[in-house]
Amino acid sequence: LDVFPIEWLDLKERHWRLEGVDLFDSLVVPQTYLRLQIEQELRGKHLRLMQEYLTGAGHPERLHAALARLASGFHTLFRTLIRLHGEAPPASLDRVIARVSEIHDLDAAALSGAHRLRALRKHPGADETRAVYKAFLAQVERLTSSVDSLRLP
Repeated sequence: LDVFPIEWLDLKERHWRLEGVDLFDSLVVPQTYLRLQIEQELRGKHLRLMQEYLTGAGHPERLHAALARLASGFHTLFRTLIRLHGEAPPASLDRVIARVSEIHDLDAAALSGAHRLRALRKHPGADETRAVYKAFLAQVERLTSSVDSLRLP
């Protein structure tokens, strides 16, 4: 379970047993591996966000597309961070973002802004798109640092 711990934990919590023995019932995913995978994925996403910003800052439609594409991958990480904190994640994305923001002292509006932009078909304008992108990027950087400093029992 040292490989893909997020996926194993998600499978354990979301599977449906149709019949027979529940093979996932006794599955234990070590928190250390969860933290490591979360940090690794956050660092990778942060780098990708920075690359997209550097190549697309002059083109708000490219920034909007990049943010829409990349923001969707954070939901599973956010849910796993809440689990790592010893809580069951809420069902709604807004509540998940709010709880992660509380736990890690982040700006929930900045994290939600990326998901709000994602729902729009067209970017809201160059200045707003850049501002939302930069705010989201800053929160991802803060979250990555927070996860890096987590000490688990």
